[in-house]
Amino acid sequence: MSPPELKDKNMINIFERNRTMTKIFKKLVSAVITVIMVMSLGISVFAEDFTISKPTDDKATHTYTAYQIFSGTRTESVPATDPKTYYLTNVAWGSGVDGDALLTKLKADSSSFKDDFKDCTDATSVATVLSGFDETKAMSFAKFLIGSGCLDSTNAITSTDGTFTNVDVGYYLITDSVPTDSNGAASAPMLKAVGIHTLNGVEAKEDLPTLDKKIVEGSTTTDANTAAVGDKINYRITSKVPDVRGQGYNDYWFSVSDTFCKGLKYNGDVKVYIDGTEYTKVSVTPASTGDGSAASTIYITLNDFLDVATDASTVGKSIVIEYSATLTKDCDMTPAGNENTARLIFSNDPNEDYSGTFTPDNPGKPVGKTPEKKTKTYTTGIAVIKVDDSTPAKRLTGADFEIVLSGTSASQVVVETEKYTVDANANPAYYKLADGSYSLTAPAGVTNPVKYAKTIERSAPTAGSTTTNVTATVDDQGYLVFEGLGAGEYTISEAKAPTGYIRDTNSHTITITAAPDFDNPNWSYKVDNNAAQSGAVTLTFTNVKSSNLPETGGIGRTVFYVAGSLLLLAGISLFAVKKRTGREETK
Repeated sequence: MSPPELKDKNMINIFERNRTMTKIFKKLVSAVITVIMVMSLGISVFAEDFTISKPTDDKATHTYTAYQIFSGTRTESVPATDPKTYYLTNVAWGSGVDGDALLTKLKADSSSFKDDFKDCTDATSVATVLSGFDETKAMSFAKFLIGSGCLDSTNAITSTDGTFTNVDVGYYLITDSVPTDSNGAASAPMLKAVGIHTLNGVEAKEDLPTLDKKIVEGSTTTDANTAAVGDKINYRITSKVPDVRGQGYNDYWFSVSDTFCKGLKYNGDVKVYIDGTEYTKVSVTPASTGDGSAASTIYITLNDFLDVATDASTVGKSIVIEYSATLTKDCDMTPAGNENTARLIFSNDPNEDYSGTFTPDNPGKPVGKTPEKKTKTYTTGIAVIKVDDSTPAKRLTGADFEIVLSGTSASQVVVETEKYTVDANANPAYYKLADGSYSLTAPAGVTNPVKYAKTIERSAPTAGSTTTNVTATVDDQGYLVFEGLGAGEYTISEAKAPTGYIRDTNSHTITITAAPDFDNPNWSYKVDNNAAQSGAVTLTFTNVKSSNLPETGGIGRTVFYVAGSLLLLAGISLFAVKKRTGREETK
C-alpha cells in the first residue's frame, strides 16, 4: 500500500502569497491562539481516532500494535480542496522506531530493495523513496521493519479491540497477532498515515477460511441421519479458496482434520474439487484407520496451496471435499449417536516462515483452526425376551430368533447378548454384582438386572455380507438384542424353540422411522400396525411345554406308550385267567 504523498514545507508559501495581509494577520493570530491552547492542555495539535475491522467470522482476540515510523506536520494542500487534503511535512523518525539503526540496515540491504535506499541520509529521504513503492514493495518494507529489530515497543500503542484513540499524526506500521489454534488469522502488516487522510476505519488484511460439513443422502444434505451397521455414510465438506494475495505468505497450509468416533471406519475414498474441477495435489494421512474398533483421525491436506490462494482465477472459488465411512458393529447404538468431527487447519500469520514439511497433527508453527463442525449418525435395536407360560414367567435359553429386513436393502444386523459373571467354583452358584459383592439370586426375573456384573457380547455377519436376514440364539437369561438397525421394516419370529417347549408361532413386524437432528434421533416404532411409540421395542415370546418326546406330525410316540400299557394290562389279565383255570382243573 503506497504511503501518502510527501510535500515540502515551502508549499505553504504558495498558499500564503495569494492571501491579503488582513487574512494573513487573522490566520497568524488564530494559529498563535491555537498553539497556546494546545500547550496549556498538554495534547497534540492533531490527533485522530480509528478502528481496525476484521472479518465478522473471525472470533479470535487480536492484539494490534501500532509503531510510529515517521512523525511530521499535517499541512493542508495548496490550492485548497473540498474536502480538505493534507500532507505530511517536516518528516522525522517516529517514536516507534530506532531511525538511525533502521537507516543503516536499509542502506546495507541489497536483496529486498535492490539498493533503493543506498543514497538515503535521513527520515525524509527514506520516506521519499518509500512514496514510490507499489503495494508489493510496500509490504516488503513492512516485513523488513518487523524483522529489523529496530522497532521500539516501549512507545508502541496496542489495542485488543482494534480501536485507537488520540493517535498523533504520522506514518505507522500496524502489526497483528492472534492466539495459536484460534479461529482467526493475523492480518498482514498494515502501513497507515494517521492524520493525513480521514480514517473512518482500517480493514485488516486477512481472509479467514471457513468450513462446513454435511452428510449426503441422495440429493439432500443433513447434519444427522440414521443407518444400519454395514451402511456407507457419505460426507461432504465445503470451503472456499482464501485470498492471501499481497499478504506476504511464503507458503500456505490448508488441511482438514476429520475425526471418526469408534464405530465409523474411513473408506479411503477422498476426492477434492476446486470450482468443480478435481484437485489432485492432495495427501491423506494415515491412508488407513483400521476397522472402526477405535476412534481415528485423518488429515486431508491440499498441497501447493499458496499457488491457488494467490491466483486471481481461483481466489474465492468453492472447495468441495467428499469421502465416506462405514458404520461398524462397534458403533454407539444409544441415542447419543456416532459423531464425525471436522475442522480446518490453516496458516494464519503472514510473518511466519511456513516453508518445509507440513505435519498437520504437529505443525510446529502458528496455525488457525476453524470451529469444529460435527455430523451424527444414529442406529437402534429391537430386544427379544424368551419366557415360559408359568407365573411368574421363567426366562428360557436355547431359543433361536430370526430377523428379516423387508425389501432388497442389505443389512448386517449386530446381535447383542449378555454374559453374567458367576463364581463357577461355588456350590450353589454365586452371581457377581456390579459393586463387587455376590448374590445367590440369579438375574432372571429380577427388576434391576443392571446391578449384576455382566459383559456385553456382540457379533455380526462377515464383513461384506449382504444378507437380509440374521438368526441368533438368546443368552442364558433368555435375552438378545438385534442392533445396528436403521429406518425400515423388520419381521422377527422364533426359528427354534427351547428343548421341551413348543415354538411360539407368532411373528411381529416392526416399522422404524426417524426424524433425526443433531441432538436426538427422534425414533418412532410401530409394532404390528399398532400406534407408533417413541420408546425402543422389546418383544416377549412365550413357550408352553411339549410332551417328553417331540412330535413328528403323525400319531407320535405317545400312542405307543398308551398301546404298550394296554397290552401289558391285557397280558396280566390273561395270565390271571389262565392261573385261575388251572386251579379249577386240579380240584
